Amino acid sequence: MKPQLVVYGASAHASCVLDILHALGQYSIVGLLDDVNTERWGGTAFGYPVLGGAGALDDIVSRGVRYGIVGFGHTQRRLETAEALTAIGIELVSAVHPSAIIGSASSIDAGTVVKAGAIIDPGVLIGKNVIVGSGVVVTHGARLGDGVRLSAGATIGADAVVERGAFVGLAATVSTAVTIGTFSIVGAGSLVLRDIDPRMVAYGTPARAVRPVSTEAP
Repeated sequence: MKPQLVVYGASAHASCVLDILHALGQYSIVGLLDDVNTERWGGTAFGYPVLGGAGALDDIVSRGVRYGIVGFGHTQRRLETAEALTAIGIELVSAVHPSAIIGSASSIDAGTVVKAGAIIDPGVLIGKNVIVGSGVVVTHGARLGDGVRLSAGATIGADAVVERGAFVGLAATVSTAVTIGTFSIVGAGSLVLRDIDPRMVAYGTPARAVRPVSTEAP
């Protein structure tokens, strides 16, 4: 019998996570949780029951569900939700699409999602609850902190560091040995040639920091 798993989230990103879990075939998915769209409670999303929000967790654990994964993109809430799941005894799992290429001596920590077509070179360190989008390339020796989100088509250069909670937009490129600071945002299509300080919005070719992050990272 497959171990039971709950997906926390019922957004479009959750549908991607579900596709990966289906392809892997390792878990029995009991349903979804959604704190935002309460009108979905008691209904279904992507073919699974929406069991409620955070208030449903105690019941889920009492039913013997021991595994979970966060299925929405918002960085700060994703990290907080992951911590809450761990605190009540839910073990976070990673979901790596079978078409992703993972190099030797690379590590992927709990709760991380790697979507279809991603290429992870050898010697890459990926933290907890990271999202690696479709077609992303992470080059050898790079490090991704907890909660990092890399949008589809992004490229991370060799030995680059993307720190906790940072967001890299669609098709952006982070050059070799560059550091992207915590909870910073790199705009779509940008070319980052120099370090970006924490909690800054940067974009352009080459990218430059244009303002502080005024709200929580996306």
